Amino acid sequence: MPFQDADLVAIGARGRSELAYFMLGSVSLHVVLEAQCDVLVAKRP
Repeated sequence: MPFQDADLVAIGARGRSELAYFMLGSVSLHVVLEAQCDVLVAKRP
């Protein structure tokens, strides 16, 4: 990840359906799995 010195990464999630998630993947999931710091995933109300 390019921001290795970060304490927290905040990222938004669109809340797509499971089919769309399966077909397109998830940037949020990738960040959560690869980040070396805490990750906050916020979903729109």
